[in-house]
Amino acid sequence: MVLRRQRSRQLPDTAARYERDLERWEGLAQYVEGKVAGRPRCLDTLAEPSRPDAIRTAAYATGEAIAVLMDEISPGWAITLDADDTIDLDDLLTSSVAGTRARADRSPHTLVCHNARYTLVPVTREMV
Repeated sequence: MVLRRQRSRQLPDTAARYERDLERWEGLAQYVEGKVAGRPRCLDTLAEPSRPDAIRTAAYATGEAIAVLMDEISPGWAITLDADDTIDLDDLLTSSVAGTRARADRSPHTLVCHNARYTLVPVTREMV
């Protein structure tokens, strides 16, 4: 999230706002499609390097990825988002991670897929 904030500060305000809006509106639409399909659609997109002019595609994928993470970190997050249309997905994720870290052991975690179900698990030495 630190790198994301640094990158966002380097963009013109309108470009940063456009990207965040795409993540919220189009990324969440893609998230719903992934839920229906039983597998997030963002995984393939995020595995490939994106071109600088592919901001729409990247924002769809990052918006969906943030929503998938939020399902694990903060169930019920969509209610918060629905209640306030000024909240950006990355801000919601940052505050949720901060709350999770306060309750957790502060070890790094990763998203793992098993039987089309994604869970957040602590990183072990075997994974590295």
